[in-house]
Amino acid sequence: MDATALRWVLAIIGIVTIAGVYLYSKYQKQLRHRAAIKTLSQDEVESGVIEDEHLSRELSSIHSMLDDNLADHDIQQIKINPALDSADKVSSHDNNEANKNNKKTSHQLAQEITAIGTENLVAHVLKHADDQLITGAELLNAFKHLGLEINEQGYGEFEQNPIAQYRLAALSENGSFDNISDPQFNTVGVVCFFDLSQVELPLTCYELMLKKIDELVRLLHLKVYNQDLRLMTLQHVTDMREKLKVHES
Repeated sequence: MDATALRWVLAIIGIVTIAGVYLYSKYQKQLRHRAAIKTLSQDEVESGVIEDEHLSRELSSIHSMLDDNLADHDIQQIKINPALDSADKVSSHDNNEANKNNKKTSHQLAQEITAIGTENLVAHVLKHADDQLITGAELLNAFKHLGLEINEQGYGEFEQNPIAQYRLAALSENGSFDNISDPQFNTVGVVCFFDLSQVELPLTCYELMLKKIDELVRLLHLKVYNQDLRLMTLQHVTDMREKLKVHES
């Protein structure tokens, strides 16, 4: 092959390589965009909200004393309430909607949860922004996927993991999932909680709880709120971590 032909061959290879890299990067960008859209409500998509990468990075900074069975690559995928801190108007909109719906829907924590007291209660409420009811069938499927068991009190828990000392209750006066197999069972939300004074490693327990909350959010397409029904933000998570660090030390 003479020099001219070789130069043409190398030029064509270079052009094809550059075009391939460009098309592949464009394809990856489209995949990330589609994945982000699936985690947002229609209102958020239409308002041009983008995923809050700071929240994802913050939630992936997990306490070192985790259960040996918890894989690092699972932790790094936590993505709860994306874009909350990058779009105050979205948070305000959801909070306003929640306040409106509070007038027509009961959001009552179980008596056992309220009895813990504000100083020791660590809790997050999972529900739809519009208070759409969650059926028993949906919850059973999600609990099976997460490995949750219903205890004697009717709460969901992880008996096989002694570090994960948090529990799940229905957003109702008794909080029980006893009748979850009944076709008529439904609830407006789920409460993930634990008593700070009863947990040996509260920060580790909280990180494990966040991971399972993230899985429930993905499975049931829910939003995450504090027990006072304020939409959870990065600042809420940061403040709670600081509180638990102080208590653990």
